[in-house]
Amino acid sequence: MHTPRVHLTDTEQAILQCYADGLRETEICERRMIKPATVSFHHRNLSAKLSALGASSDTSSLVHTAYEHKLLPDPTPDHLSTPLTSEQRALLPLAAAGLSVKQMALRANRPVNDIRTDGRTLMTILGAATRAHLNTRARQCGLLGVRNTPGNPAQADSTQGVSGLLTLPRAGHQHTTETA
Repeated sequence: MHTPRVHLTDTEQAILQCYADGLRETEICERRMIKPATVSFHHRNLSAKLSALGASSDTSSLVHTAYEHKLLPDPTPDHLSTPLTSEQRALLPLAAAGLSVKQMALRANRPVNDIRTDGRTLMTILGAATRAHLNTRARQCGLLGVRNTPGNPAQADSTQGVSGLLTLPRAGHQHTTETA
């Protein structure tokens, strides 16, 4: 299957990196010295371009898709000192896909309030400022978009011994968990 070729302008690339770094619109405006309407314009362009690769218009989905297709450089690896539960890890690909809390609850067959609690806990544990930044932090900790390799050991999990690393589900497919 042919993957469409996507070209991002320098400004689109910079705004996408700002999303990946956890900046919100007002912070992007301050950093780049641009107006909110300019950020919105480039967000719409990013959404249109990355939708060809399967992204939704949610910033988390844009960031995840950009990492998956090497439109953003891989973040610097970091080590996670606090183990995540399997329920928390299962939310990472759903958040990366840009699903709402209600959609995640339906997919995970869990109560909405539990999803909210686990989502807040994930943000805190991973030190993420936004859901898009959660993507970057999960990648830095080896929890999204990577495979278990000798140089990249899986994170310890208090409920299962060794955790699997998660990959984002493609349209129409279930997500998979790979274990060491």
